Amino acid sequence: MCKKVLILVLAIPLIDFSKLPFLYAQTDDIVQEYTDHNIKEPAESDFVTTYEDELDYFNDSELNKGEYEEFLVNEEFWDYMDNLRTVLNEPMAVSSTYRNPEKNEAEGGTWNSIHQYGGASDVTSVGGFAWSEMDSADKEDILWAVNYTADLMGLDIDVDPNYDNHLHIELGDYCDYPD
Repeated sequence: MCKKVLILVLAIPLIDFSKLPFLYAQTDDIVQEYTDHNIKEPAESDFVTTYEDELDYFNDSELNKGEYEEFLVNEEFWDYMDNLRTVLNEPMAVSSTYRNPEKNEAEGGTWNSIHQYGGASDVTSVGGFAWSEMDSADKEDILWAVNYTADLMGLDIDVDPNYDNHLHIELGDYCDYPD
């Protein structure tokens, strides 16, 4: 018994505690990425490890495309996305939602991308149909729903439908936030 305890005590310095999320807060590392990229640092208290209980249609794996367990959620934007899903009355697949600055850079995102603050999403399919395979009439119907939902909620939502494989949706006026 004493040998086992001694071995455990001697092994403690060899343990990488950063691999044990319940013992290591990742927010310091994430916030440092914002500092390193010269963009506005979110408060550590803004990070969450789950948000899916607040939404009807989306889960944490859809909300967090970053490299950490912790992520940022813009509540106003995700309330909008939940309402958009209701208006569409069809399943909606999203990608590239929250991205930490390193992930954002690796994916070719702009330096001040709202993805880094949890306020954007790329819709890759609606109703089981990929954005890239939809005809212009179907895309127009979805864009109508995007704008209708934004008007209902009184939000400034910007969209870019010109990507080949997704519809980019973001909370408007975001360029003011990262400064």
